[in-house]
Amino acid sequence: MASQEDNSQTSPSFDDPSHPFYLHNSDHPRVTLVSHPLTETNYNTWYQSMLIALNIKNKVGFIDGTVPKPSDRAAALQWTRCNNMERFSQVNEPRMFQLEQKIHSLVQSTTSVTTYFTKLKTLWDELLSLQSHLVHEGVSQYQQYQRTMKFLMGLNESYATIRGQILLMDPLPVDQSHLWSHSSRGDSTKHPGITIH
Repeated sequence: MASQEDNSQTSPSFDDPSHPFYLHNSDHPRVTLVSHPLTETNYNTWYQSMLIALNIKNKVGFIDGTVPKPSDRAAALQWTRCNNMERFSQVNEPRMFQLEQKIHSLVQSTTSVTTYFTKLKTLWDELLSLQSHLVHEGVSQYQQYQRTMKFLMGLNESYATIRGQILLMDPLPVDQSHLWSHSSRGDSTKHPGITIH
């Protein structure tokens, strides 16, 4: 019995609302801390609002690093829960929406296939970094298929033959490196001396 009392005295009480590891029943990953989303023009007001919200919840230390991960196993588990709650609960839907818009409106136009593919891949990578919590294996395969279709739809008509050849492949190359190697062949024939690896 004495050892149980000693354990309760040495481990902190996570039920204390003033403790940074405390999680209230209303805390969940989708709770809105700030009513107005971050935009290109409102950083200062958004930052102040977010700082106030995190201060009220006693969670600023998880964001600025002043609440380090403890070595005690029970405390470390609770720290991880709180850290994940604060770091990953604010999904950036406005930015994801902007990226989706850019992806869907991007076409090759007058640029080379290399430039078009690089722009598209940059947008895809940024979007994936924001959606990493959503992606599962089945979803990832479908996402690769969608990317292949988007890439092919955005190519200029001068690449219609290559697009047709790729669409006739069985299976359709959803791996970006295979897709790139097939589509870049047309770029090097249109621009002699340029080799795309």
